[in-house]
Amino acid sequence: MPTTKRRFVDALLTGMTVVGFLVSLMTIYPRMTITISGPSDDRQPLSSSFLISNDGYLPAYSVAATCLVERLKIGGTTIQGEDEQFHAISGLPMPQPLTLFPGAKESVPFSNCFITEPSNLLKVAHIGLRVDYRPWTYLPKRSITQEFYANEIGLNHYVWYSYPGK
Repeated sequence: MPTTKRRFVDALLTGMTVVGFLVSLMTIYPRMTITISGPSDDRQPLSSSFLISNDGYLPAYSVAATCLVERLKIGGTTIQGEDEQFHAISGLPMPQPLTLFPGAKESVPFSNCFITEPSNLLKVAHIGLRVDYRPWTYLPKRSITQEFYANEIGLNHYVWYSYPGK
């Protein structure tokens, strides 16, 4: 007959094994990242693309992207989010939901989201991309949002800055 101390040690080891399994499972979970690729000419900042990557070790299913805008001002045209918050905008049809395997990347050109010409008249850009995905086929959807700012660095040259979305 096991002693109380032995039962406690067995329960503790079982609990530690379960926690260790869950932590190891989290390390192979799909990790989605959103970056900006380009532009090839930093005087045309809207010729860039969003780049969605799966940096995890498992596939991400039903990956779908939504363009967001808080404020975009090109020349005399301004697109403003409601209450200065991000809102989804509709441009050209986005790629159909897809499966993004580990190490895979998918590009979403800015031109799929909003008018990109003439981007040399860009005044303000605070945009974002939301990516919805399923870690496994039967689990609920998760989402990641990344915000980007275009900042003029002088002589009509721009650089993109990002920080995690809300």
